[in-house]
Amino acid sequence: MNGVYTMIVTIGTKQKTFENHIESVTPLIKWIEEVVNESDKHFSHLLIDDQEVHEQFDLVISDKITEIEKIEVVLKTESELLNELYLSGEAYLIRALPEIEKLTEKFYQTPDQEAWGGLEQLIEGITWLDQLYEAIDQARKQPLNWDKFTFIYTKLRMELVNLEDAIKMRDQTLIADIINYEVMPIMEELKLVFTACIDQEGERKDVN
Repeated sequence: MNGVYTMIVTIGTKQKTFENHIESVTPLIKWIEEVVNESDKHFSHLLIDDQEVHEQFDLVISDKITEIEKIEVVLKTESELLNELYLSGEAYLIRALPEIEKLTEKFYQTPDQEAWGGLEQLIEGITWLDQLYEAIDQARKQPLNWDKFTFIYTKLRMELVNLEDAIKMRDQTLIADIINYEVMPIMEELKLVFTACIDQEGERKDVN
């Protein structure tokens, strides 16, 4: 027993104490939602005893309910959240593009099971990028180059359909051509757009 019987939940200047009991989880979550809804900022994540938690909050809190000492609700401005989306998009594309190039080479040859698995990951990545677009679209203010974003994403969605059709046909040469001549150039263009958003409207953290 660690002697902690209550935990303090902090949201900006507001604080509330809850018992370290499973029955506290529902009212705790409800209180957080009410305060966040009244705020002019947006929910980002929780800090549970200084550990970042970005999803399944009720499950994490329930699992650690007897030992939690403090929960901090991290709120951010819309500009801060958009900047994080731009950074995430750019970082993903920087990592993904070299791997996609290797994947293309495999499909021009004889793709093995690992290559087909990589193709599945590419589809998931494109789907994730689409979710990123939707999140930016829901913001009250879009980036200055939003028209370019929309144009690029429209092309990417079209090529995703073409790629899925080629996968159904198991046409490995067509798959390679679509990735090489359509998907990769679109992703390279998208990376430049994310970079422009960060440099013109956002910021890079931990840059000396």
